[in-house]
Amino acid sequence: LGYLQLLKALSDRALIHWQADKTNHAYLAELSANGPLRPDFREITRQFEFVWYGELALSALLYERVRAGHRAFLGQVARANTGRRTA
Repeated sequence: LGYLQLLKALSDRALIHWQADKTNHAYLAELSANGPLRPDFREITRQFEFVWYGELALSALLYERVRAGHRAFLGQVARANTGRRTA
């Protein structure tokens, strides 16, 4: 669910366009190649795929590290300049 939370945050900030049939790598491709979010999102996507598709079990310690990374990324997304003007 943490990965979905990140996708929602990216979508809410108009950094990606969420669609049910898109792949994780399609979302990665939507982020600017030189943008500050892409490297961290690439790593988070890699971690997610290892756990979800590779059925990698996380210890409590590893889970906390992953969650800390997600929280840090959410902070980056919140600070991201989307180019949108606010009234």
